[in-house]
Amino acid sequence: MKAKDPAWKEFEISVTNFIKALDPEAQVTHDAMIPDKDTGTPRQRDVWIETKVSKLFSLKILVSCKRYKTKLNQQHIDAFIGELLSSGAQKGVIYSYSGFTKPALDKAKARGISCCRLYQNEPADIPELLSFHAYLMTPAFHFWAAWLEVIDGQPNTLGELFELNMDQGSMPIKLIDLVLSKHAQKRAGVRSNAQQTGTLPQKWTESISLRNPNTGSDMLRIEFGGDWDFYEATLEGYLINGSYEFTDGEFHGEQSFPEVHHSGPQPGSNWKRVKSIPNSADKKLSIGVIYGNTESIKEHLLNCSEQTIQNVSEILKNA
Repeated sequence: MKAKDPAWKEFEISVTNFIKALDPEAQVTHDAMIPDKDTGTPRQRDVWIETKVSKLFSLKILVSCKRYKTKLNQQHIDAFIGELLSSGAQKGVIYSYSGFTKPALDKAKARGISCCRLYQNEPADIPELLSFHAYLMTPAFHFWAAWLEVIDGQPNTLGELFELNMDQGSMPIKLIDLVLSKHAQKRAGVRSNAQQTGTLPQKWTESISLRNPNTGSDMLRIEFGGDWDFYEATLEGYLINGSYEFTDGEFHGEQSFPEVHHSGPQPGSNWKRVKSIPNSADKKLSIGVIYGNTESIKEHLLNCSEQTIQNVSEILKNA
């Protein structure tokens, strides 16, 4: 059984494979032995690249891979400058596992050296990595019921109200099932409209009234509907695969839409609640929408079964 490569070697191989994927036509060699420019003695180089610019001009690039637990400092850049000069390469690149100090970046930029970090399915740690900003809309259901008139035998709690049979044609239906049916229809319409128009789904409100059998006037008013809670992804919520070049501020790779947890009312630790989704032209947005389901709404309503129905009849009399 082949022994596992040490971490530093795995890092070098990962950098090599990433560079190969960027330019399949380039000759990219890991652990290359290149003659020293001054002495001719073979010297080990982490990654050696030979390519052509505009398919005409030859270019040699030296890549050094540093898998240290701390950021590279200015002295590390000085040492690499010596390696670069002795290698005969026209361009130098350093990949650091833990990043760079600011003086190191300043030194590298002054000498034309590219400072990079490789991300392998890792959380983002700087905003410059992001090619899009993720937002999430989750459903916020509201339900309100109030007696407009007081009559004998009326339900006092929402649980009792939910059990009322409503006349809906050939077959009676419990009030809670009528609410759920109307909610499902409205939700489907909002979703369809958003998909057809390419716009964000809107909030909505529906109502049900119960009439007094003696007077014909409304004695109970029920309002329910759907609104939205808004969330913005945290920086650490994005998983990054690719390479970030610090000296030029360029990222090559992919980022994932942050994970969303569907098991509870909150989408998870990758998200923070915000008041709204920005209407900004200066950054690309990716917006996810969770429309919810009938079962979660039913559970929400049943959890409120012991709640007393509001009575506004006296308020209306005195209005």
